[in-house]
Amino acid sequence: MQLTERQCWKVIRGLVTAKNDEYSKFLGQANFDVVQKRQILGYTRDAFLRQFGLSSVADFFDEYVRSVKAEPNRSRWLENLSSESLLLFLDFRCRILQSLYDNYYRIKSADNVKQIVDGVKVSKLSAFNGGRLIYSSKPKRVAGEKKLSELNLSQNEISELALLQTMDSIAQKYATRFEKPIHQVLDLAYNLHTSNVDDRGFVTGYRLKSKIEFQHDAPKPPKSAPTISKDKEKPIRLVGYDEYRNHVFIKNGQYVSIMGEPIPYVNIVYDKDGNEIVAEEYEDDASKGKFIGVDIQGTPVYDVDGEYYTSTGKRLPDDVFIDNTQDDTFGV
Repeated sequence: MQLTERQCWKVIRGLVTAKNDEYSKFLGQANFDVVQKRQILGYTRDAFLRQFGLSSVADFFDEYVRSVKAEPNRSRWLENLSSESLLLFLDFRCRILQSLYDNYYRIKSADNVKQIVDGVKVSKLSAFNGGRLIYSSKPKRVAGEKKLSELNLSQNEISELALLQTMDSIAQKYATRFEKPIHQVLDLAYNLHTSNVDDRGFVTGYRLKSKIEFQHDAPKPPKSAPTISKDKEKPIRLVGYDEYRNHVFIKNGQYVSIMGEPIPYVNIVYDKDGNEIVAEEYEDDASKGKFIGVDIQGTPVYDVDGEYYTSTGKRLPDDVFIDNTQDDTFGV
């Protein structure tokens, strides 16, 4: 079943509203007063707009008038965006909120929040429209279109359809603009953030089922690349997060995405608890570090007292994929 453009817009707009309410509630729980909350919410909005070349909401409205040749909704600026642009804002808001949850006990002032906001970038998929927002507002109703409540579908089923259709729309446009394989872009699109794990460990917002049911098996490593793994043939499991806080899993010695698709190159920046991985120094000699192979990116891996490190001393996950067939290349 396909939703209409208007139906998709209404669902995505509702998800954004719910996430905005959650953001505001978090700020209240962190003891920010009404004035501080309003300032932080405005700062977050403007941080999003700046990444599209707009210095303020006033610039946003001016750009809307130039693009649409009509008067925008000035009381609710999000009403002026398309489903695709709303989804990019939802992803942006979710990633900010996740950082706030992860650092809940360190949030002491508005400056702490602003520092987190400044560190979050919009998804690279925002380039699908040339780095510009789409000002299409709520699409018009088409003939025969039903209300969402009349679709005989659960709210989760409706959210799933709306998110997948909007993600597909972004991916198709991005792939066309940059001449990229669509399956690669779809993987990026499906990893846009639409939910959070709050400070109590509960999932908030809607999380795509296609992202958590692992419907695709990752291929086993080729025979020419044996692995050193304590979890051989074990089920897929989380090992950490990349620089964009996308989940990174491992299955049969192969890094895979949250959809179970193999990841050829990955930089695990955060551990499975969401903590940043800090390189630990060690003495680079035979007694401290023994070369045992290379990872899937070709980086030399050393065994130090049963733990894996790069030559720069960066700690690697215990389940790192290691090709130990390259000894001759490194003269070991």
